[in-house]
Amino acid sequence: MPRRFAFKDSFRPGGAPMKLAILSRNSSLYSTRRLVEAARLRGHSVRVLDPLRCYMRIAPGGFSMRYKGKPVSGYDVVIPRIGTSITRYATAVLRQFELMGSYTPNPSDAILRSRDKLRAHQLLAAQGIGLPTTVFGDNPDDTDDLLSLLGSPPHVIKLNEGTQGRRGHADREGLRLARGGRNPARAVRQLRGPGVHRRGRGRRPALLRGRRQGGGGDAPPAWPRANSVRTCIAAGMAR
Repeated sequence: MPRRFAFKDSFRPGGAPMKLAILSRNSSLYSTRRLVEAARLRGHSVRVLDPLRCYMRIAPGGFSMRYKGKPVSGYDVVIPRIGTSITRYATAVLRQFELMGSYTPNPSDAILRSRDKLRAHQLLAAQGIGLPTTVFGDNPDDTDDLLSLLGSPPHVIKLNEGTQGRRGHADREGLRLARGGRNPARAVRQLRGPGVHRRGRGRRPALLRGRRQGGGGDAPPAWPRANSVRTCIAAGMAR
């Protein structure tokens, strides 16, 4: 069994000081600074590590880590503050810490699941979590049938690989809110754009959310404007 599962059994009793690492690219961020302050206030030693400056040695005999030319080891707890753009490498670094025996409140596998929207929906639904009914398809030819599986609008229409609304314009970010007066199939085709039949860069799978099962089927009194991914998904979750 990997050592990462054994740490809880030997967790420091009585609140004894621990050696903590925070994986963050920017130590001046407010959330990172507050974690550092809270840890030091409780007598723990803490260091902020840029995950992109960590590099690993992986061998059957063991796992090791170096940071800016110096060995990294002995951390009791590693707290990840991993941005979306560095998910793949940073979660590999976090996994290396786990294999070296460090405990983390957010395991690398959990972060990877949360960053894949479709996978997260499947896992949550499998556990009976109340979510809006969601359909997903890759081929534009299936759009009409996908929409028939959702029923009548309103629908939240989103590209599976859409960004987080950083530019503040929902249509450019791969998100539309289709009410009763808007043709959902047309909205899907507009989001997909040209070249959807090509493999690779031009292919844009669509993820559609509709009414949550058991929610009564009535539209909410007021949907927010589709000005960010978080706003619209929150609206769907609240139904």
